[in-house]
Amino acid sequence: MKIISIIWRAFFVTILFSSVVQNTMAFDSTAIVRQGIADLRLQNGWQKPLALKGTWAFAWKKLLNPTEAKGFNTFTEFPKLWNNNVVDGTPLTALGYATYGLTILLPPKHSPLALFLPDVYSAYKLFVNGNLLEANGKPDSIPQNYKPHWEPKIVLIPINTDTLQLIFQVANFSHSKGGPNLNIQIGDSEYLLLEKDRNVAIDFLLAGCLFMGGLFFLWIVQIWFQGQGHFVLLAFLYAVQLQDDR
Repeated sequence: MKIISIIWRAFFVTILFSSVVQNTMAFDSTAIVRQGIADLRLQNGWQKPLALKGTWAFAWKKLLNPTEAKGFNTFTEFPKLWNNNVVDGTPLTALGYATYGLTILLPPKHSPLALFLPDVYSAYKLFVNGNLLEANGKPDSIPQNYKPHWEPKIVLIPINTDTLQLIFQVANFSHSKGGPNLNIQIGDSEYLLLEKDRNVAIDFLLAGCLFMGGLFFLWIVQIWFQGQGHFVLLAFLYAVQLQDDR
């Protein structure tokens, strides 16, 4: 019983460590977006990424193209899940589709910048200055044509660009949650690429440690405790879930 207690403690310490590491890797800077505009013209340094959160232009039940920017009829908080959300008296649902709009004003001269796009529930397309620069899955107004996908992405911004017009199409017909729940970030491209690679490496390291630890504990259990290996299953499932989150 003493050995079981030690193993349980080691397992939970591993989980606690993984949570702490993930929290320390999170972005903590904030850029205030007001009425669909993020004015960053006075931004001097990009050592830390800025969270593009605030009130974005919004159109529910519409997938607007860059040429249809006048189709936005209101503003809404971003990021925020659609679940139980109400915009201008209209209740949103987890299943549906919408378009967000944002104008980013940059200094005339700036270092190479990039956008960090986190997971969104559950598919999106990002247009920047009229060009489709990134997509996750296939957002569509018809459920049969929609395809979900979850993968963090980095989008590089041209150096000579001082204004960014973002059109962000989002759709969800497959998950109990819908819409964006994490911040889109803007920052130094080299820093963002390095952080993305570092997060992936840490996730694989933690998943590998949990998987190998689970196999080791399973071996101990089979020899000493004849099959009492429910904590091994927890370790394996946590490792799988850790990779699915990324």
